[in-house]
Amino acid sequence: MEMIGGFQGGFDAAYIMTQGGPDYSTTTMDYFIYQHAYEFSHFGYAATAAWILFIMVLLVSGAVLARRGWRVHYS
Repeated sequence: MEMIGGFQGGFDAAYIMTQGGPDYSTTTMDYFIYQHAYEFSHFGYAATAAWILFIMVLLVSGAVLARRGWRVHYS
């Protein structure tokens, strides 16, 4: 879950503090999607980036589940 949050997190900090930073240095994937969809009106480009983010999360989650198995550990 933390890995998925790492892929998707950081929007609020990038938006509020730097808005992508100088020369896009602090742009996260979710801020990139927001920026292209709502600021530049490139909805197709933003949708493609969202699909790429989805596939990245799916692949990483699948790799973690394949390595660990479906076991759940409760403390």
